[in-house]
Amino acid sequence: MTNPPIPALIIGLGGTGAMTVIRVKEQLLNTYDNELPNTVGLLALDTSVAPLSQMGQGGEIREDGKGFGAVTFGPREFGHIGGNAKTIVERASNDDPSQAYLSNWLLTKWYRKHLPETLYQLADGAGQYRQLGRLALFRDLASPNSATFVNLIRAKLNEIRNASGAARALPVFIIGSLAGGTGAGLFLDTAYLVRKMAADARFEVQLRGYFLLPDAFGATITSNDVSKAKQRAYAAIREMSRMVLFEDPELGYPMIYREPSASDNPQLWKSKLQTKLYDLVYLIDGHREQNPLDTVPLPLGVTPSVADSIVAFIDSAAGEYQRAYVVNLSNKMTARRTSEGDMAFVGGAGAYTIMLPIQQIIEGWAFKLGRDTLNDLLTPDLDSLDPSSKLPRQLHADKNPERGIPPQKEIENLLKSRNPIPDPSDPDGRRNFYPTGLWPKLYDWYDLRLKNEGQLLGELQSKPAQQWVDMLLPGASDADREANRLMQQVRQYLEHTVLNKVQISDETDPKNDPRDDHKRIHGEAQAFMVAQLGRRNANGQREGGILRDKLGEFSAWQLRRFRDAFQAYTLLQLNGQDPAKPEIGRIGKLPWYLAILDELDRLLSALQTALTNAVTNAGKMVAVRNNAETGWEQAAKHMEAESTKGARFGIGRSDALKAQDAYRVSAQGVFDMYRADLCREIVQGVVTEMRDYIRAIKKQMEVWKRVLAMDYNGMYGRVHRASQQVASERNRQNEIASRTYIRDET
Repeated sequence: MTNPPIPALIIGLGGTGAMTVIRVKEQLLNTYDNELPNTVGLLALDTSVAPLSQMGQGGEIREDGKGFGAVTFGPREFGHIGGNAKTIVERASNDDPSQAYLSNWLLTKWYRKHLPETLYQLADGAGQYRQLGRLALFRDLASPNSATFVNLIRAKLNEIRNASGAARALPVFIIGSLAGGTGAGLFLDTAYLVRKMAADARFEVQLRGYFLLPDAFGATITSNDVSKAKQRAYAAIREMSRMVLFEDPELGYPMIYREPSASDNPQLWKSKLQTKLYDLVYLIDGHREQNPLDTVPLPLGVTPSVADSIVAFIDSAAGEYQRAYVVNLSNKMTARRTSEGDMAFVGGAGAYTIMLPIQQIIEGWAFKLGRDTLNDLLTPDLDSLDPSSKLPRQLHADKNPERGIPPQKEIENLLKSRNPIPDPSDPDGRRNFYPTGLWPKLYDWYDLRLKNEGQLLGELQSKPAQQWVDMLLPGASDADREANRLMQQVRQYLEHTVLNKVQISDETDPKNDPRDDHKRIHGEAQAFMVAQLGRRNANGQREGGILRDKLGEFSAWQLRRFRDAFQAYTLLQLNGQDPAKPEIGRIGKLPWYLAILDELDRLLSALQTALTNAVTNAGKMVAVRNNAETGWEQAAKHMEAESTKGARFGIGRSDALKAQDAYRVSAQGVFDMYRADLCREIVQGVVTEMRDYIRAIKKQMEVWKRVLAMDYNGMYGRVHRASQQVASERNRQNEIASRTYIRDET
């Protein structure tokens, strides 16, 4: 970790100052592991409401801990000073003695006569008028408790004290342009007020001013604008020269910021300048024999050069040298004034920096590693990337080394295998999930549907109840207690039939008279049918009944078993079969698993449709049910008609008992038909639930697919764009004329 920098406060005035402070922040982030040192306070003050500068391009904003993105001001790093100053100008122009602190320097009458009122709205800059730049400060200080200038300066001083203790004199760097309105209007007052507020906070400060001259803008503004800017700069330099030399502890120079009636903190707002404002002043025009910057646009020339100079001054490795430099230079200036007379000494400043962009290099490596990892895990089709977003349009589902078979074959193996699926979440490794008899049948039906859909429909409609129940049974090796308990109950109720629950007359004890017994037999058969299977609805189907409830419980177990087993299968698929080779097991598993889900969804959806048709076929099944019910009713009528008839020729059973037998067989046939309907309906419900479960999983996995690979804001897209942005920023840094970037990463 790099040693922290020397505690310092860096203040940028106007657009030029803000641009330079942003460059300082960028360098600090690059130097100190993408974290802004809390011993350095950064602040930009401008008459424009919004910051005019950001370094870097693209949608990403560079934050602490991130080595790429546009560098912008934080919420306490930028302050707007100004507002609507029309009222202040009007009051100061009325020869009101209370406004002399303004009218003594502000040409209010001339301004009101010659300038449009829109210029007094100090929200979009000072309009290249130095007095309006200074007026913005007075407008801000009119309410000192809420003044942006005061609150931000004090906050920065407190933050630096809390972070460092500030045992030595605090370097304060003030940067601005003498060619415009805001910086040239504020550079004197800012120095004075910072000294006063620092003194109130018991801070000793060393003030250094970095001020750009018009020629520094040679490649940024027109030559005509440069000429006008020189007039403003000349006036600013005259004022600065006076203040640099000014030292009068007895009389001082009045610095009044509030009207006479204001009584709060007079030592700050109504005091005198008694010492020089700046310890060191640097004037920068970009001219130099080697690598001149006056022909380079400001963001690529002078401002990064000034920023690099300041970063060098606060570098902890050069700290002691810099302190000694300031002391020695001050002594030399004093000696020269003694021998040569009073004169304002200023210096020039410049820097040329050779940089190894280690943060960008590390970030570039990290994003390359991230992209390579995503390519391995997701196996995108790199030959069909979207030309604009560079996102994959599809993922390869056949790149996993563990699973070298098509998804269709994998589904066949999964459903037809009788082997248990181990539960990888079981810490003891003993829990297994066995397939049920339904699983292989599902694949057989699907295969039959692909060959002959009509044959499948006929099989589904003709299958008896016992065969439906058999396929719901757990396997022979399945020791699931709940399943066996439920199955025992289902078998118990399946053993209840019309044949063994409804007795004919000669089976009763004592035997009943057939002439009156037909009503009892028919009533008991109907009651048994309703108790077991429920009543008929408008479609001829039965609703309710004990058997439905028991089969419903068993179908719920079937679904739980499928969910548990498929969850275990999912973990095995996504994590790999061999714990010793996890990297191989995970290659391409997401697209492979999605292909499995797609295939299983197709299979279950097709079977759900086939079973629904078999259950609710409006033509054939309704007719079959109606015919069966009609036959049963006819058997009841025949039983009643034959109830008085005895045995023919007095030999064998009577015709009445034979009619009762025929009735009971007919009722049993109806019962078997409805039981088969019920079992078919239960299986259809299980398949529907299985399909819905697979679709829910598929929906979640599609979300993962989008988050990881396909969406613009997904991980693949963000890593790709960040990688491109790091490369772009490194290329952009090469455009800075005062820096050389080492490109060789080795």
